Amino acid sequence: PAAPDGPGDDQPQFITTELIQRYLDENQQLILAILENQNIGKLQECAQYQQRLQQNLMYLAAIADAQPSP
Repeated sequence: PAAPDGPGDDQPQFITTELIQRYLDENQQLILAILENQNIGKLQECAQYQQRLQQNLMYLAAIADAQPSP
């Protein structure tokens, strides 16, 4: 099934395990970057990473909500 447009995408993508894994991997990197920047007081960078993380989480939630119930 086609997914809604992901953050920053200009065309729909087909949902694959690889696509979801890419978002999960990016989220892990974003969380680590947020923690690192918090520790050194770079709050502006934290806000940017948090915004991207929120977009990714909303996108993954939309994919999960669109899946049929078992």
